[in-house]
Amino acid sequence: MTETRHGQPTAPAFWQQQIVGLREGAVRVRRKLGRLRRALTASGDGSTQAALSKDARTQLLHIGAETARLRTEVDALTDHLRLLTGDVARSEWEHLSVESSTPQFGDKPPFPAYSTPVASDFSQPRFYEMCRLLAHPRQYHRKLWEWTFILHELIEAGVITEGSRGLGFGVGTEALPAVFAASGVNVVATDSPDPGTWVDGNQHSGSVDQLLHPEVAPDAVVRRQVTHQACDMNNIDPTLTGFDFNWSACAFEHLGSIEQGLDFVVNAIEMTLKPGGIGVHTTELNVQSTNDTITEGGTVLFRMSDLQRLADRLTARGHHVDPILVGPPSNAIDLHVDTAPYTPIHLRLKVAGYTTTSVGLVVRRGA
Repeated sequence: MTETRHGQPTAPAFWQQQIVGLREGAVRVRRKLGRLRRALTASGDGSTQAALSKDARTQLLHIGAETARLRTEVDALTDHLRLLTGDVARSEWEHLSVESSTPQFGDKPPFPAYSTPVASDFSQPRFYEMCRLLAHPRQYHRKLWEWTFILHELIEAGVITEGSRGLGFGVGTEALPAVFAASGVNVVATDSPDPGTWVDGNQHSGSVDQLLHPEVAPDAVVRRQVTHQACDMNNIDPTLTGFDFNWSACAFEHLGSIEQGLDFVVNAIEMTLKPGGIGVHTTELNVQSTNDTITEGGTVLFRMSDLQRLADRLTARGHHVDPILVGPPSNAIDLHVDTAPYTPIHLRLKVAGYTTTSVGLVVRRGA
């Protein structure tokens, strides 16, 4: 959204142009300052030097004040642009919320339309159905999209049935184990043996007690169907085998490096699933750069090339990988990149300077 239908720039585009103009002004100021410094250096005559120095000091004071003013205006306008972009996204969100107060049928794209969240997913009947199973209100939030993506894909695969076995990695306190338990699935929910800082945000679980969601399933059902144990995703317990499905929601980007994350997916498929079993995993996708990214540390950002390498590796080992499709942005909600303090529109966000979103992988183990 850069122009109106009359060719005039929208508010965010107008302010973006203003910021560019101010930055160009700052460049001119810096060049002027450089010329003054060179003139002072080149002057050798004492009287000329003194006169020039007095004049230069006056100009330097003026330039310093102008530079400070420009810096303040750029900072203010940058913040204003962020707020305006958010306002545009919120306006579109409110408009779509009114339009989609009930699920939209007809010529709508399927859910999910792609392997990454797009605004149109959030008005699909299937999305509403998954939210109902999760007992979660509809929100334009990528974490909710991840849970609905995982739930949808596993239901479609026919593995959410009474007596089937499911294994969750890095489950935190999410409601998926309770959803599966409500359908009679026998669930082993795992989380890191080291809670680290995750416990501070209520994102780590150490027992089934933290997986109780009575709005989803009665506590007694969850206690009967779900067990909990610690699991190092870089060193999966070899006794965790023979499962019909496994899943993780934005967990394997926290294993230390790009390669450790990719190795986890391969090991999760080959070590824990029975032949024909299905794995559904979501993670971080860098949508800003195909080259530069975070490759090591507490949170890494996968590039499409990394995920394609993973798909090729799994395929070569006899497994089936669904195509990984990145959804193109189609409106302000898709274009909005959220930054702290976060807004209700949270499909894309900034992580260490990179724009990232969620991406889902679906892998079926070969024979």
